[in-house]
Amino acid sequence: MLTSLSQASLLLSVPLLAHGRALGALAIARREGAYTMADRQYLQGVAGRLALAYDNAARFRNERHLALTLQRALLPQALPQVPGLRTASYYEASASGAEIGGDWYDVIALPDGEMGLAIGDVMGHDVDAATVMGRLRSTLRGFALDRASPGVLLGKLDAYLRSLDVDHFATCLYAVYEPRTRRLRYAASGHLPPLLAAGGTTSFLDVCPNAPLGLADEPPVGHETRLPPGAGLLLFTDGLVENSHLPLDDGLAALRRACDGLTPPVLADPQAFIDRALGLLDIPGRVDDDTALLAASAP
Repeated sequence: MLTSLSQASLLLSVPLLAHGRALGALAIARREGAYTMADRQYLQGVAGRLALAYDNAARFRNERHLALTLQRALLPQALPQVPGLRTASYYEASASGAEIGGDWYDVIALPDGEMGLAIGDVMGHDVDAATVMGRLRSTLRGFALDRASPGVLLGKLDAYLRSLDVDHFATCLYAVYEPRTRRLRYAASGHLPPLLAAGGTTSFLDVCPNAPLGLADEPPVGHETRLPPGAGLLLFTDGLVENSHLPLDDGLAALRRACDGLTPPVLADPQAFIDRALGLLDIPGRVDDDTALLAASAP
């Protein structure tokens, strides 16, 4: 039975100390019987463990908040829009740990009304990975504004990453879309292929196998296609399709099935494409990893 402090005859207060800081006090009250030295020592031990647990939880919460704030600050704050192409994005951090991930995306308004679309994943979950991610994103923007073709751009980005002398490699996919001709040029360095939704069906664009940035022996092969009217394009990182219960090919097939049936009226809103793809996050066995998505619709 709980006893109010006004009824208690004996009250013992033990400070909660962690790393030299007082976090509060543990108050113990009972109606009869003096506290022995053994009681006091035991309660001091309980108070010490409680203080450390609380302090660790507070530190973890603060570190994770700072990590997520930094991660999101390195991503685009807004996506540019140009006539003939609409874009939407999504980012979700890993649910475990306070570390910063290396997943990223970008949309770059290029001269002559073209649009550059990029997505990548720096291997690792630490501040170094996030730093490399930020440097790769800014460097890719510079190469893109110099009008480098996707394959050439990724070759330059590979050389840049090697020059940093860091123990990280990265996957990346870069595409350039020209709304006037509906031409899409793209290349990938170790990254998963984009998903194309058109006419109610889905398919992955062809991507020649190539090593990630930092490990490639030669620039990746460039590809070219034309997007049908009303088509949607989805770029994503592997956190969307990785599943501990399924091979990667099965995860990719599940993404196709999840997005089948999307019609041009729905695809006119790229956010609808993302919302449909996010259904994969509810499949049991999903690997807990950062996830980035970038969707584009071509009316």
